[in-house]
Amino acid sequence: ILSESNRESLFTKHLLQNIVQENVPIAEMFQHVSDGVYRESNRKQRPLSMNGLRAHSQVSLNEVVKGT
Repeated sequence: ILSESNRESLFTKHLLQNIVQENVPIAEMFQHVSDGVYRESNRKQRPLSMNGLRAHSQVSLNEVVKGT
């Protein structure tokens, strides 16, 4: 559903808000996106999320490695 104030979908809006967070595992980031869409759509939309990364260590898009 496109909002009246902008042209992006709720999913895209919440994805863009969350994708820049540092050191957040991908699965957790998508959970935050789903939760945001669910809340903002007044519980009418719940994005489907499937995690195929469970067998791997946590993967983050914006991992910040601190210097030693």
